[in-house]
This record gives sequence, C-alpha cells and structure tokens, in this order.
Amino acid sequence: MTCDFIAPVGNLMIVETVGELLRHWRNRRGISQLDLAIAADVSARHVSLVETGKSNPSADMVLRHVAEEEGKPVEGLETLQFQLNMFNRMPVPAAPAPSKTANGADPQSMQSLSDTMSKMQSAWKRGDQSVFVQLLDQLRTGSPDTYRMMFTERNARWADWIAARMQTPGTVFVAVGAGHLAGKDSVLVRLAEKGIESQRVY
Repeated sequence: MTCDFIAPVGNLMIVETVGELLRHWRNRRGISQLDLAIAADVSARHVSLVETGKSNPSADMVLRHVAEEEGKPVEGLETLQFQLNMFNRMPVPAAPAPSKTANGADPQSMQSLSDTMSKMQSAWKRGDQSVFVQLLDQLRTGSPDTYRMMFTERNARWADWIAARMQTPGTVFVAVGAGHLAGKDSVLVRLAEKGIESQRVY
C-alpha cells in the first residue's frame, strides 16, 4: 500500500494507489498505455494490470522508472544516511519472546500483521484515515520519541520543503508513505497551516 501525492504548483492532489497515481500521471500528459509501456520497456498488459491494481509493484520502483524514462531528476526528501541515523537513535522497545514455529516465524504475529495491512489498504481505498490515525496514536502513546522522530519532525520538515518548492514555477511530484498523510501531525496538516490546501483525487 503506497499512496502518495502529486503536488502541482498551487495545490496538492492526493491519489490512493500506485495504479491510480500512474493513471493520473499518464492522463495528465496525454500518454496512452501503449506509449508508456514502450517507454518503460514493459508490456501494455503490465501497465493495465498496475493501473487496475491487479499488479502492485512498489511505488518507489514505478515512480523512479517513469521519471528516469522521461529524463527527470529524482531526489529524496532525505538521504539514506539520515534515515539510518534516525533508526539508530530510536529507542528499542522491550518485547516478550514470541512463540515460534520450526521456521522461526510467529504464526500469530504474522496473521495479525497480515490482517492489519489488509485493513489499512481497504481503509485507504475508502478514504478512511481512522485506521492510520489509531495506529499513529498507539505509536505516539507507546513510544513518544519514536513517533516524534518518524512523523512529527519529518512531516514538518517535508512540509517546509514542499512550501518552499511551490514558490518556484513548474510542477513537482512528491511521494511519501500513507502514514505521513494521516493524523494531526500529517504533512497535509502542516501544509494547511501554511495556507496550502489539498484534495483527494479518485
């Protein structure tokens, strides 16, 4: 599940899946599925499967490939080194030893994770942020420092970058994980505080 947003100068438009994102991008440029497939060196059927959600490659892979095919520069909002340093500074939670099967996996935890991911994906497609907000609230309560580093500080920094970039003519495409678009500290809330409105695109 990866939903991110497109940020043309003047407003933000939110799309819900990689497929929606790809179709929106393609339609804005008047590019057919066949033309995109030829440019990306994949079959038109594969483009169709991605757009309809029947194939779900990672957003990073799709976005980077499309940008590079168009000769557009790709930059990160933060460096890999920054992310590694951030994770190194996070407090390590004490966890009880799980019961494991012969292959080392905890079947209860795996099923719980699968159920949670499924709920998150369904909720996002409906435009329902409540599942994300609940998970973010649990993280904020259980590990305030982790929440602050992962969401509060990064979302504020990214919103500052987007607001500054939108002062420059042209169109910029910004992609962030869905968890950064929900809750009281989201990128969208930080942007709204700066007078930058957003709308969901279906």
